[in-house]
Amino acid sequence: MVYLFVALKIEASPLINYYKLKKIQFNLFENDDIRLRICGVGEKNFLSSIPYFKIYKNDKIINFGICGAKSKNLKIGEIINISMVQNDKKNYTLQKSFNIKNLTLQTFQNPIQNSYNLNCDVVDMEAFGFFEHFKDLNNNIKIIKIVSDYLSLNIPKKEFIYGIINPKMKILNEEIYGK
Repeated sequence: MVYLFVALKIEASPLINYYKLKKIQFNLFENDDIRLRICGVGEKNFLSSIPYFKIYKNDKIINFGICGAKSKNLKIGEIINISMVQNDKKNYTLQKSFNIKNLTLQTFQNPIQNSYNLNCDVVDMEAFGFFEHFKDLNNNIKIIKIVSDYLSLNIPKKEFIYGIINPKMKILNEEIYGK
């Protein structure tokens, strides 16, 4: 089974369409192979909305969504694999991808717009908490993000988010299934 965790409904929409997921209950969608949970923005919302799933050692657990980039060397709409996730106190190493860029991500409690003193490539508000929650399953965890902005305090419009995620569904599928 593949477990996908996203913050925003608009981040989930392309996945729901691509994988033909059916709504099971509020913010939970699935098919025979995938369960997708929409968790909300921020670590607290994210962690409080993760239901108990019986996850087995061969299951895959993926946090997917948008992120802000520190540098304009990354393109808006670029899909990336997170190979290190950190907060202001700890960091963890994750598995690398052979198909897309491997970058570092730092999770913040609030949106940031200042790149000074950042020791990472991209930022978000959930990934660190997601990893800490599932860290015992480290070999099965992936964090895959799509660059949506350059540390803007403004949340991108829904149409924009859908427009940068939907064209990347084939690449995301390859990252999930290795095909």
